[in-house]
Amino acid sequence: MIMTTSRFIFTSFSVDGLVAVAITRATADGVAVTRTVAPRVAAPVAVANGIAGARVVTEGAAGTVAVADSIAAASAATHCLAVACAGTDGIAVAFTVAQSLAVAFAVADRVAIAMAGTDSVAIARAAADGAAVAPAETHCLAVACAVTDCAAVAASENQDGTVLVARKANVGDLAWNKIDLTILVVSFDDPSVADTARDLRQVIDSEMDSHKHRAHPFQLSVSSPAPSPCW
Repeated sequence: MIMTTSRFIFTSFSVDGLVAVAITRATADGVAVTRTVAPRVAAPVAVANGIAGARVVTEGAAGTVAVADSIAAASAATHCLAVACAGTDGIAVAFTVAQSLAVAFAVADRVAIAMAGTDSVAIARAAADGAAVAPAETHCLAVACAVTDCAAVAASENQDGTVLVARKANVGDLAWNKIDLTILVVSFDDPSVADTARDLRQVIDSEMDSHKHRAHPFQLSVSSPAPSPCW
């Protein structure tokens, strides 16, 4: 299913029979930038969404994923973001690196994935209570996902006031597992972020209804947008 707004395209597709959503927008120079929002799944899954040059994200052992070679290829030259992964423990939109789960989104026409580790600058470790906020560098948005139980999702605010809104929505039970869908909505330089959030909710709600997976409406909150070059 494809839905368009003035600047955004929402494309839904299936990951192991479950619905994921790719959000595409055009940059000032007309280059398409895509972000994937994926549901929780029952088996290790990796989905790469981007343009030629993106590194492949591969499956790992139970509950983990591995990055093939270097993620540095996701740079200005590729204009792509390839992040959508989950493991048997149900972690979505997160990389398991050095026992820490985090994804960092960087600036303007450049997308970088910061991996947690002893020398990590942009990532905060998941706290014992299941939630952590990843500190953002200048013009950089970051979101830290919770540890194995996916108990919470934290939103971080970057230095120019742009807020990444993240809300966890429990969308129903399947025979083998519970599906948790983490919805990430970024306030771009476009003031219509509220409309974008509503459009996204309608797309996902419709898809979940059609697949009989949706138990109750999604809960989305949207910040007051501030001009920002961030994706």
